Amino acid sequence: MAYPITFHKDKSEEWSDALAHSMDMRCPDGGWGVYDMLTITGVCMMGVMTHGPISYQLDKTHYDQLPSEHREASEETFTKDLFAAITFCAQLAFAIRDAEYDAQFEHVVKAFVYMDGDKKVIRPISGVKD
Repeated sequence: MAYPITFHKDKSEEWSDALAHSMDMRCPDGGWGVYDMLTITGVCMMGVMTHGPISYQLDKTHYDQLPSEHREASEETFTKDLFAAITFCAQLAFAIRDAEYDAQFEHVVKAFVYMDGDKKVIRPISGVKD
């Protein structure tokens, strides 16, 4: 079933500006409703996406010299891997809410998260307890 959205341009512009200028984001009047949370999630995802794939961040000159099919593949992988990373962060937030985080994780978790076909892969670097 489709998920409904209500997107407010003015709120999106305000939050985008706050991200761009490292400012606090103001809570909407009436509190954080579901539609506001979806909008701010989209704004934050847009902010991350503007940095491009990791290979672009590491070496922009080399990335720009790649054949177009390699850049297209990198960008497609980037979108899938980014969504996987976001959902993993949500899983960590759920663990906090459910009082399960401290038993499984340290204060700071570092990991590589990516999609391998249809499977989300999490490669811990640090902060994951056995």
